[in-house]
Amino acid sequence: MALRLGRIVVIGLGAVVAVSAATSWGVATLTTRTDGDTGASAQERPGLTLGVPTILSAKELTDLGASVDPLYWLGERDGTQLEVTVVYDDTVFVRYLPQGVRAGASEEYLTVATYRVSAGHEGLREAIENEEAELLETRTGAVAATFSSHPASTYLTFPGAAFQVEVFSPTAGEARRLVENGSPVPAR
Repeated sequence: MALRLGRIVVIGLGAVVAVSAATSWGVATLTTRTDGDTGASAQERPGLTLGVPTILSAKELTDLGASVDPLYWLGERDGTQLEVTVVYDDTVFVRYLPQGVRAGASEEYLTVATYRVSAGHEGLREAIENEEAELLETRTGAVAATFSSHPASTYLTFPGAAFQVEVFSPTAGEARRLVENGSPVPAR
């Protein structure tokens, strides 16, 4: 279950599994760009159903990222397949499953979540001020933080952005390292 701290969306360790398993959270669509796209929501894309984890190729994910804005990922990673889950509140989870693991598996894996929030930058700054957090410097100029209450995740956003990105890893320190070196990028 997602926990909201002010305007920052913070997801707990087991939440990706809970979100992946959720199929009855209601109907919503992702905001799409209007620069030539058909305006179709993520749920209207072939093979994607709200709340249902789906394996996509890198090309399918970047095609989705070309019309769903924003959508972040870590690029292709050797030995993994991409599981995508779209949920009710315009949130998209991209989970890096080892080859051969089925979509919806209950184990925890490296995950990038993109949350659409109206005041992403301000919300993260407010959460940093109101909770024990470490502000991080990134190569990309993003505002990023790791919270003591959620050490497996690192959150980032940019000044003026209406979104936040969470990188979760069950491997200690990996999420922070990936954010600091600028690995989360738009899927395009």
